[in-house]
Amino acid sequence: MYEGTCVGGPLDGHTITVRCPDGVLVADRPTGRAWLYDRREGEFHARDQQARQLDPDRAVTTALSEGWDVMALPDAGMADGAGNPDPLRITDAIWRFWLGSKALEPSVLFGGVYAVKPGYHSYRDRLPSTDYSTGRDVAADKRGPGDKASAIDLTMSTAAMMKYTKRLDDAARARDPRLYTPDGPVLREFIGTKDGSVVYCYVLMGGCPLGVGADAGPDPGRHISHLWHLHLSIIRAFCTDADALAGVLSVLSGQPVDGCDRATAEDG
Repeated sequence: MYEGTCVGGPLDGHTITVRCPDGVLVADRPTGRAWLYDRREGEFHARDQQARQLDPDRAVTTALSEGWDVMALPDAGMADGAGNPDPLRITDAIWRFWLGSKALEPSVLFGGVYAVKPGYHSYRDRLPSTDYSTGRDVAADKRGPGDKASAIDLTMSTAAMMKYTKRLDDAARARDPRLYTPDGPVLREFIGTKDGSVVYCYVLMGGCPLGVGADAGPDPGRHISHLWHLHLSIIRAFCTDADALAGVLSVLSGQPVDGCDRATAEDG
C-alpha cells in the first residue's frame, strides 16, 4: 500500500492510501469526470487541475489494466466533524453513521449518500414505482420519509474493504440481530469485496425478484467500483433510525453481538 498527501485537484490536502505505486485515477461516475494523480516523492500530484470528461467504465478499465489504482471521488463532508452537507436529502441518522464510520476506520472517505440515479441513493418520491427500492419487493421500503436518500458509500483501503465486508457477511449469514431486527433487516444489501479482487454482494431481503434464487443470499455481477467502496442499501423504514444504524456500525466495529451499544453511533 502507498500513502501520501494529494496536491491539487479535488483531493488537495487530503491523505489517501492506494494499492499501486504509479498513481490513482479519481472518478466521479455521476458526471463522467475523472482526475489523474501521479505519485512522486511520496505525494500524489494532480496531472491537471480541471477534470477530464471520460467514460467512467472505460477509464476504470484502462487505469486498472495499466497498473493504476482507482477510487471514487468522495463527496462533501470528508473532514472530521463536518456538518450534514445536504439535510434536505440526508437524514441525521445516516450522517451520524458516517461520523461513526470515520471514527472507526482511518482510511475511510465519504463516497456519498444522495445521487440522482435509480435505487436507494435517490429518494423514493422521485423514483418510479417499478424501482426496486420503492417498496416493489420489500414492504418496509414504503415506510420512512419519501424525500430522503437511503444508502451510503464508504471509500476505503483494500484491507479495510476486505475486513468490513467479511464482518457484514458473517453477521448476515448468522442472522445477527443488529442486522435482522424484530422489525426486519436494517440493510437491503451490502456490496464490497472479501478478497480484494472480486466484487461481493449479499442481499438480506427481497432477493428473489433480483434473481438471487432466495429471499436472502449472494448476488453476483455488481459493478467493479465496489472493489474500493463499500455500499450499504438501507431499508427505507430505517433511514431515520439512529439506533438501528448504530447496530450496523457495531457489526462493522467487530464487537460481539452481546457487547454492542446501539446508542453510540456518533462516537464510533
